[in-house]
Amino acid sequence: MTRRPEGITIIAMWYFLSASVCVLGLGALAIGLLGIWSNHDFREIIFGTMGMMLAVVAVSALAVAFGVTSWALWKLKPWARGASIVLAILQLIALPIGTIAGISILVYLQRNPEAKAVFGIPMKNPRVPPPAPTN
Repeated sequence: MTRRPEGITIIAMWYFLSASVCVLGLGALAIGLLGIWSNHDFREIIFGTMGMMLAVVAVSALAVAFGVTSWALWKLKPWARGASIVLAILQLIALPIGTIAGISILVYLQRNPEAKAVFGIPMKNPRVPPPAPTN
């Protein structure tokens, strides 16, 4: 069995934490929906509910994506690296912690040879000089 690099373990735990925060966010959206229903007229309730439902769908999709990617990283599934890169790009807009985490994950997954090797990405050997041009 292939040993999971520590960096991959940390990213998997970060994505699990992110999924948990999304689930907590769903609870906050539910509380906000109750507020919309209690103090507004019918038109505001309809539009507010539609907006909240759109937010619930988006946050639910993120929670599932983070959770599945976390599991895939933990199990070293071949597609987990690509999914992690996509989620890291999405995290860049969450200032400031998401941006820092997203940049760190992108740099690690793109530059760490061990992280590339565990997912089957061929590595270039930096110690071999390029071939000399022939005239």
